Amino acid sequence: MDTGGCIDEERDISKYKNPGQNLLVYGNIQLIPIQKEFTPEETKECLNGASISIGYIPDGSHTCDYALFYVYANGVEIGVANLNNGDGDVSGRLSNSVYSKNRKSDGKKGGKRSVEFVLDDKQITEIAQKSKNGRVSLSIKGFSADWYRKNYNDSQGNTHSDTPTVVIKLNGEVKYNKKPQVKMNRVPNPTETIIFTFNPCMLV
Repeated sequence: MDTGGCIDEERDISKYKNPGQNLLVYGNIQLIPIQKEFTPEETKECLNGASISIGYIPDGSHTCDYALFYVYANGVEIGVANLNNGDGDVSGRLSNSVYSKNRKSDGKKGGKRSVEFVLDDKQITEIAQKSKNGRVSLSIKGFSADWYRKNYNDSQGNTHSDTPTVVIKLNGEVKYNKKPQVKMNRVPNPTETIIFTFNPCMLV
């Protein structure tokens, strides 16, 4: 801090005896977060170009053909994830072609399976309208044992209960890629289970 002039040599020495003085200030800063309220319109804007993938990354926990899940966002059905990777799926005996849209498979028993859901305008609007302060809750519900009995002609199947990996993309950029740790039960009539909740306007 200059003391008495543009430069020390020009200062009034009678008033400013010490050249080149500095002032050191110490203090504390307290950060107080501001909670923003997100409107449905803002949520809708943040969901534009969004896609949600549900998948199984091989870890030895899942080799079966009872892994068909309805997928929802804020209660809006966005599709069916076919994560079957057992003998029937590999051989083609249980192709379930009606549930194979946008499905990726490495073709191996116990191997990688995933389905990507690209949200359309209608889905985005419904999801945003049902959002509470910008939140989007992803949930899944396994097919019932009755469905497997009717379509697989056996009496063994309750939907696999292993929580799948979730990948969220916004405008093609991956914002989330993890396996949520949510407990699911293997029962004859599964219920809708929330596996992950996020705010698309705040994913970084």
